[in-house]
Amino acid sequence: MLVLKRTATLLLCAIASVWLVWGWESPGVEGVERIPTRKPRETTPKPDVKPAQTTEEKREKSDIMETNVTIKMHDAPQLTKELENGVVLILYGGRFGGGYFTSFALPRMASHFFRCFPYPLHIFHEDTVKEDELVRLRNLVPMVNVTFELISFSTLPKGVSEEKVQKWKSDGSQKKFQGRGYRQMCRFWAGVVWSFNSLKKYKYYLRLDTDSIIPARVPSDPFKKMARNECSYGFNRLKGENPFVTTQLWETTKRWIASEKLVTHRLNSRLTDFSLKKGSFWGPMYYNNFELGTFALKNHPIYKSFFTYIDSHEPYGIFRYRWGDAPLHTLAVTAILEQDQYCNFTRKEFPYQHNPDKKDLKPLDNAGCH
Repeated sequence: MLVLKRTATLLLCAIASVWLVWGWESPGVEGVERIPTRKPRETTPKPDVKPAQTTEEKREKSDIMETNVTIKMHDAPQLTKELENGVVLILYGGRFGGGYFTSFALPRMASHFFRCFPYPLHIFHEDTVKEDELVRLRNLVPMVNVTFELISFSTLPKGVSEEKVQKWKSDGSQKKFQGRGYRQMCRFWAGVVWSFNSLKKYKYYLRLDTDSIIPARVPSDPFKKMARNECSYGFNRLKGENPFVTTQLWETTKRWIASEKLVTHRLNSRLTDFSLKKGSFWGPMYYNNFELGTFALKNHPIYKSFFTYIDSHEPYGIFRYRWGDAPLHTLAVTAILEQDQYCNFTRKEFPYQHNPDKKDLKPLDNAGCH
């Protein structure tokens, strides 16, 4: 019996010695990493620290994920995992706001576009818009990050006075067209907005108006199409402007061409071939109540040169003749882009209506996203 005890003691000491020298690991469970009680000498443990997020990564996460309300699980759309660096722009307030936008236009934007493609929404407004209106707008699109920017239409470009504007919009055929506020809006979209610091972090924009109706669910991400095809400008149709609101526009454009040192003969020919039919200017314009583009395009030196010339030289056509931003940016974009830099969006790709009668609107489509 004594011999057996001594043998057992020696055996336990031997096992203990092996354990102290080589270490011991638990057998673990299948699928679960075993944790050593003693780490091998030749390895240096590395701290399990996640890399810090960059400012850009934090911003993108905030843009995509921020929400103001909880979405019920059975209503939650299958959100696009990765979005392009785009933003939706809207000008709200005065004649560009009101019940039509909040009751019909914005709810359809939310249900038919933002619900599946939660891009940030940036809304410009004047100081006449009250705080409770802004809260209501934000609550109508809880699935996206909404930002507001205060703007002012109180100032006029150099060479234009309030007295001149009152006189110009009351002369002859101009009596039937929009007044000061609308012309300020045209100037805003034609050139003023594109240099705003608040927009410099974005690559793409989608402009919609307060009477823009998205009548059905958008089936695919329009910004993805722009990126995939390397497009700088996106539109849904090209049409001619009312000749009464393009008075002297082509003549002024030709003077700009002559004054612009960067403009080549080829560019001159491109603009001329595009803008004239049978020798007459037909006021071509890409319909811009629905418009996509890159901020690089709208900040191109030629684009900025064209707008600056239009804005600071006679006849000051935005205010004198109610030149719209659509024909203005159409001329500038045509001067810059090659044919393969455009993306045309069909009504199937992006359903769109402009200011339809509310009685003709179909119910909201809350079906799941593709």
